[in-house]
Amino acid sequence: MEKKKRKKGRGFLFTVILVVVLATAIWFIGTSLVNNKAESLVDEMVQEYISLANLPLEYGEFTVNIAQGQIGLTALKLPLAQESAITADMIEIKVSPKELITLALGKTSSLSTASVYAERFGYSAGEMSLDFASGTLDIEGKLDVFAPEGSIIRKVHLAAQEVQYTIEEGLSVASKEMQLAVKGNLNATTLQKDFNGILDDVWSIDLKATGGTILPDAQMVAQLGMFASASPWIADPNNWKFDSVAIEARSLEDAIVLDSLIFTAPLMEANGTLRVPRGNSQAVSMKLNVDKLHSQVRTELAPIALFMGQEIPSEAFEFDFAWDGNGFPLITFN
Repeated sequence: MEKKKRKKGRGFLFTVILVVVLATAIWFIGTSLVNNKAESLVDEMVQEYISLANLPLEYGEFTVNIAQGQIGLTALKLPLAQESAITADMIEIKVSPKELITLALGKTSSLSTASVYAERFGYSAGEMSLDFASGTLDIEGKLDVFAPEGSIIRKVHLAAQEVQYTIEEGLSVASKEMQLAVKGNLNATTLQKDFNGILDDVWSIDLKATGGTILPDAQMVAQLGMFASASPWIADPNNWKFDSVAIEARSLEDAIVLDSLIFTAPLMEANGTLRVPRGNSQAVSMKLNVDKLHSQVRTELAPIALFMGQEIPSEAFEFDFAWDGNGFPLITFN
C-alpha cells in the first residue's frame, strides 16, 4: 500500500505543472473580460479542477496576465505522499499566447512549450530533496492540457540559483548556480520507475554547477574522522568544495556514458570521459587528464599505483582505467 501511495505522489510531480497550464488555457473563456475578472474566473475553474481531480493543491494569491499568457501562484503547497511535498513561495507559469489561441479554437489539445519560474522552491521525497532560491524550468514536448497523463516531454532545462540537493540521508550537495538539461521520452510514469527505468526514458543529461560544496552531516563527519590520521585531507572543509563541475552524459542500453567530465576543485582539476555499465554489461572505463592533484592525495595514492607497477608523475598526467568485469583492471599513469 505504501509503495502505491509513493508512486501516486511522484505522478503528481509530473502533472502539477500541467494542471496550472490547463488553468492558463481556460482564461480564453474570459478574453473579453478585464484582467481582474479573468483572475476570478480562472481561479474558480482551477479550484473546481483541483476538486474534481482530487489534488491536495493549496495556494494563496492568484494572478493572470491575459496579454502574456501568464499565470501566477503564491504560497504553493502540494503534498505528494508521506514525507513528500512540493512547496514554493511563488510560481509563475507562461505559455505561448499563439498556441493558446489554437487550443481555444479546438484545433489542438496540447501545447509544445511551457516556462515555469519559481522562488523558494522545495521538493522532497523520502530521503531525497531539492531546494533552490530561484529558478526557471523550460519544458518542450507535447503537453496535453486536458489529459496530462498522455503528455510527452522531450526536453527539460532548469537554471537555478542557491541550490541544495540531498542525495540520501546524511549527504547533500550545494551550489551557487546550476544548469540541468535533460532530453528524452519522459511521461507521467517516468518518475514512478526505478533508476534503471528512468534511464530508459532519458537520452542525455547535461549538468553544470559552480561554487559548490559537499555537505556531510555530523554523523558522517564523525565516521570520516576515523580516517583523518591516514587521510588528513579529509579533515579540511575546503577540500569538500568545488569551483565548477560540467558533465555531458548519455544513457545507452548497456552503459551510462560521460562524453565530457570537467572538474575543478581544491582536491583535483581534471577533465576526461567515463563509461559505467548498466543492464548486463560489466565493462568500466575512464580516461582523465589531471592538471592538478592535491599533494596529500598524491602521496596517499602513490603506494597503490606502485603496487600496480605504476608511478604517478610529479606534474600533470593522464590516468587510464579499464576493466571488463574479469580479473584485474588495467591502470596506467602517463
